Amino acid sequence: MKKIAFFDTKLYNRESFDLLNNGRYDIRYFETRLTAAALPLAKGCDAAHARS
Repeated sequence: MKKIAFFDTKLYNRESFDLLNNGRYDIRYFETRLTAAALPLAKGCDAAHARS
């Protein structure tokens, strides 16, 4: 299963993505912004996304 790290997420982001995901991906949500210091949180993930 592909793992995706989402940064700078809000509750409404989680609800929307979880509804659309339907268990296809292992999504890890982080409230912190994606910075060089936060990047280790995405270790082991296949992709990372930051809210723009």
